[in-house]
Amino acid sequence: MSETERQTRRYPRWPVSIDCEVQGASGHSSMRLSELSVGGCFVDTRTMFSEGTPVTVTAMFPRAELTFTGRVLYVLEGYGFGVGFDPLSDATREQLENLLRQAGQTR
Repeated sequence: MSETERQTRRYPRWPVSIDCEVQGASGHSSMRLSELSVGGCFVDTRTMFSEGTPVTVTAMFPRAELTFTGRVLYVLEGYGFGVGFDPLSDATREQLENLLRQAGQTR
């Protein structure tokens, strides 16, 4: 992702290492999140999804699981793909912010 693309994000993404499951048109697979924010995430995987594919991402934090819906925004062949989340409910957003804070990922 270019620096210009990073600057256009509404929310900063934080480096994480969280197991996840992604469901979409390509099926269901276990993967790992390496970046996460209240607006989206980056999924490390060699399994590819096409840009625009609707997906459901379940992030497995040590003490909780959170599920997000969204769309694949971009694909980095051989590395993974970025997901933009659909708008989060207030409760889900608060829970995600708390989990990131506990993990030392928010400022």
